[in-house]
Amino acid sequence: MSDRDQTMSNAIPQESPPLELLPLVSIVLPVWNPQPEWLAEAIDSAFHESGCQIEVVLVDDGSELPPDAWLSPHDAGRVRLIQLPHRGVGHTRNVALAHCRGEFIRFLDGDDINLPESTSTLLKLTGGDPHVVAYGSTILCDENLQHRGMVSSRLRGCIHHQTAMGRFACTMPALLIPRQIALQVGGFDERLVVQGDWDFVLRISEVAQFRDTQQPVYLYRRHENSLTWGGAPRKAAIHSTVLIIKGYLKRHPELAGTRGERPVRAYAQFQIAKFRNPGRAVFSRRFWRAAALDPVRGTAIALAQIAAITKRTVKGKMFSKGDSTLQTRN
Repeated sequence: MSDRDQTMSNAIPQESPPLELLPLVSIVLPVWNPQPEWLAEAIDSAFHESGCQIEVVLVDDGSELPPDAWLSPHDAGRVRLIQLPHRGVGHTRNVALAHCRGEFIRFLDGDDINLPESTSTLLKLTGGDPHVVAYGSTILCDENLQHRGMVSSRLRGCIHHQTAMGRFACTMPALLIPRQIALQVGGFDERLVVQGDWDFVLRISEVAQFRDTQQPVYLYRRHENSLTWGGAPRKAAIHSTVLIIKGYLKRHPELAGTRGERPVRAYAQFQIAKFRNPGRAVFSRRFWRAAALDPVRGTAIALAQIAAITKRTVKGKMFSKGDSTLQTRN
């Protein structure tokens, strides 16, 4: 073929394969008392894909109002709705997994947004390999979707040790996971009131290879009702941390007594100190016992926390001074 023929061939648009031949990806969307406008935006965002078929499995975790109060007729016609008694997000996600039909799954929260073509991008990154998890970056937003930060990572390959140490920065909805892998690890541990995402991804990372793109794939909306570890009951958070780390070390006896075990145990202790002493963990004995196991990380955390405490103290003194000045003038 001549150079001219090759150029002409490249210029001819390639037809996209028929929709029914594209891989199916299941979007798991658990909800509980959702905000109707945000839910509609979330559902709509899931379907902005051209490189795969999409099914949305919407599971209602016992919302107080019936679906017709928060799910539009239009959206009701394009999702698979499953209604359950209220039992928590872990159980809800496990039920959804059992109903998914896609080769890959992705999670989506009812107040967040999948960016256009992001699922197709992640699917392409897997190369169709049923042993590969693909992930991208998450943009942190306020409730009006104004950008406020970014969550991203560059870890690749076998990353379970880094995940156990809390070094894998990624949100659950930024992952595209082979469905068989999710089922193989047993889904979500329903004993965990909090930190179930970390535990699930940790167990996934023990049996799958990870590939990343720095491209943003998800908008995470922060608002007063967002569920975060910071708002979790302290005892539940501590209990979950202990269960997760004990389980990991039990599954990896080869780490016992090695350098690899120390930073894992240190991370667990750092977390417990944080939950027991929010914002002031650096002043606890547990924190410094953890720092003895992982001095580099302990020093970095301590310096950051002391700087934050100092900043708050200075602001407080400035505020108090301002108050006394106003009182004097009055």
